Amino acid sequence: MTFSLRAIFLDNLFLKLISLGIAVSLYIYVRGERNETTTVAVPVEYVGAPAGKVLVSAKVDQVSVTLSAPWSLFRKVETAAPKYVIDISDGKNQDVFFDKHRLADPSSRATVEEVLPQMVSLRFEDRVDGEAPITAEFSGVAARGFEPLGTPLPARVGVSGAMSAIAKLKSISTAPIDVTGKSEAFEVTGARLSPPPPFVELKVVAPEVKVAVTFREVPVEKWYSGVPIVGEGTDWDVQIDPAWVSVKLTGPVKVIDALDGGALRVVLNLKEEDRKGPGTYVRPLAAATVRGLPEGRGVAVTSFSEEVVTLRLGAAAPEEGSGPLPAAPGAPGAAPAAASPGK
Repeated sequence: MTFSLRAIFLDNLFLKLISLGIAVSLYIYVRGERNETTTVAVPVEYVGAPAGKVLVSAKVDQVSVTLSAPWSLFRKVETAAPKYVIDISDGKNQDVFFDKHRLADPSSRATVEEVLPQMVSLRFEDRVDGEAPITAEFSGVAARGFEPLGTPLPARVGVSGAMSAIAKLKSISTAPIDVTGKSEAFEVTGARLSPPPPFVELKVVAPEVKVAVTFREVPVEKWYSGVPIVGEGTDWDVQIDPAWVSVKLTGPVKVIDALDGGALRVVLNLKEEDRKGPGTYVRPLAAATVRGLPEGRGVAVTSFSEEVVTLRLGAAAPEEGSGPLPAAPGAPGAAPAAASPGK
């Protein structure tokens, strides 16, 4: 049996068209009984300026709205309104529940199934005015041994905001001023003020100030290695272990860097051991004296590389000054090691 495409489509055409119409109608009828849903984000806008009040509670900037509408071949679920407006001009503490009727186009058949979050809590505080000191903020690291100081002009700025926020406000800082590697005074004009904290406003149109930047010296630390340990106040021959130590000094950078580490000596007073006689003793270095430091220049001993040393008192020692100091380890006959920046 042979078939043709013409016969397939045209034989009993009328009956085939009736069957197709019945099938489409039945599909639309069954499908139309179901609702289509969609979820959209609706922005929330707050309008009004409550006199003498500041909104201090967290705002809900948008709500998630789930819409439902009957299905149709020729229509989509209507989207929500472009925004949800809340009037806060009365400045009253209240819980505002989002009205479902305002979140869908009233001309559509769509209904609002769910709104998340369902409400927003509005809390207000009294507005107060005042002034806050301006402080200079810095970025970068100044030259070694120097710390930046800033003097803004004007020194204070007017502020307005919630009572609790103004009470906690200590200062308004400038935008960071770069002091990398600097130690000489300079001036910055047009330095902007940083944004104030939440619930605080600046009462200036152009928040800019002039800042005079100066520097003050701060102590620096430096290690000096190969400093000999010597004992005094005894006639006994003394062996000290270790014979050399590293010393960390603190002071002004120019004094510390110019100090001659080869002139330093760690001196132990051995009068107490001398009275006891020959033997082995342990002494803490914390009580030792460091000689060779510049007087009146602000240099102090911070620490030693060793906490204690061992003393061995034996036969009578030669007269003081009759013999040279022992050489530093690894350098027989050499002078004491020069200052070094690290231990």
